[in-house]
Amino acid sequence: MIGLIFAGQGSQVPKLGLDFYERYDHVKDLFLMAEEVTGLPLREVAFAEDDARLHETLYAQILLFLYDVFVVDLLQENGLEYHVTFGLSLGEYGALYASGVFDKESGLKLILHRAKYMSEACDKDQAMAAILGLDEDLLMPLLDHKEVFLANYNTPKQLVISGSKKRVLEVMEKAQEIGAKRAVLLATSGAFHTPYMKEAMERFALYVKDVNLEEPKKHLLLNTTGNLYQGDLKKHMEMQIVSSVHFYQSVEKAMELGVDTFVEVAPKSVLKSMVKKVNRKINVLTISSVDELEQVVGLL
Repeated sequence: MIGLIFAGQGSQVPKLGLDFYERYDHVKDLFLMAEEVTGLPLREVAFAEDDARLHETLYAQILLFLYDVFVVDLLQENGLEYHVTFGLSLGEYGALYASGVFDKESGLKLILHRAKYMSEACDKDQAMAAILGLDEDLLMPLLDHKEVFLANYNTPKQLVISGSKKRVLEVMEKAQEIGAKRAVLLATSGAFHTPYMKEAMERFALYVKDVNLEEPKKHLLLNTTGNLYQGDLKKHMEMQIVSSVHFYQSVEKAMELGVDTFVEVAPKSVLKSMVKKVNRKINVLTISSVDELEQVVGLL
């Protein structure tokens, strides 16, 4: 059984999607539609050798979502059967699209609003950091859940904290003192997946209230729980902005459901190593280029 998984913000790379754009007419059409809807120079940013805007929340989220959309479309055109899908943070929107929850334009507008609101909730005093090699039960006592929170469960021993930069730096230091192998400040613009994003969540809730969503047509695993979707998708989409991301729990659940092969959709591989930390024997294939897409289709 195949599970389709989607990377989040941070997986963007220069010349994002350019090889797909040059090969497939419908990818060109998608970029043109997206530029018309957003009013942003998406191709200029995506296809550049080095454009700093690529790493801004607004551009990164929109362009990564477009990548997810055209890869899903190509996989479906080539008859790939997948039964389970989920993503990491922003990547969940790729999974929602792959599950048939919304069409391209609706999904793009959702991402535009989500990215805008999250970007406007960020400031220079917020930060995120990865804590490597430390168990959750040792890390949790270091968090006050007022200024610093556990944002991502990437793997059992790769946890991401998020909050005020001052407190994040303090926890990084303490974590290493009690045995963390490394503590790495992440190149993010805000304290995502914490109550620092409460205003963004509230604004997004007002927008999503009037959006038409379909029931998922695949087994959809949710960031907020690490478990299968069980209803009230709009509420989950709102809460995902401020809630912890349960990624490795989703990997475990997918394997319980019978997934033996994961196909990672991302401009560069970030999820493969995380999945392998959960179960090193599981098969993980990444699609970060046209050549890799063709290899995956040929194999599966």
